[in-house]
Amino acid sequence: MSRNKGQRKSENKKYKETNSKEDIQQNNRRNRPRYTPIEPTEKWEGKIYKLVDGSHFDSYLAAIGVGPVLRKIANSVRPVIALRKNDEYYSLITASDFATTILRFQLCQAFDEETLDGRKMRTTMALFNNVLIQHQLGDIPSTIVREFHDDKMIAKYMAKDVEAVRIFQRADEEMCRQIWEANAEGPTYQSGCFSGCSSGCSSCFGKPKKKHR
Repeated sequence: MSRNKGQRKSENKKYKETNSKEDIQQNNRRNRPRYTPIEPTEKWEGKIYKLVDGSHFDSYLAAIGVGPVLRKIANSVRPVIALRKNDEYYSLITASDFATTILRFQLCQAFDEETLDGRKMRTTMALFNNVLIQHQLGDIPSTIVREFHDDKMIAKYMAKDVEAVRIFQRADEEMCRQIWEANAEGPTYQSGCFSGCSSGCSSCFGKPKKKHR
């Protein structure tokens, strides 16, 4: 009889200890701070970047088949680059004294791109953590990786066994407007606009775009 009574006391003690541990765990779960995932800041938003330095760009142009005349022009200009977003559409705008190009696209959706030197490419764009990756498929495939920072943008151009790097420094809107106005009557190239888009061809740095080529 005394043994059964001792067993019951022991079981009751274990039951209380178990309940106590479970209560502690439940309280810990209830009191645990809740963390909300934070999306990375879009460092490129509202900014413009101007070319200030680079290396091996002429070798890259030669690797993708650009002729010497166009290579000389490409190496002489100092373009500005901006990335803009309108709903699910993005626009990558490159403006210089020579020409302005506007690539309008949706992420991870292939579109037809015609480059300044006349190459016809099938291009796909991906954006992750302020890094824009541009895959160009054609006679000579190429990849361009643009890393956006608060004060600069680093672009890497890769084709065959060549890799070029260009460094762009953050510029102001007024500088870009001046470049656009100086080039207002020059050639403008657009690629990647989707049929039915209402705003893709309406503005570039606040100026109307020209018709498609």
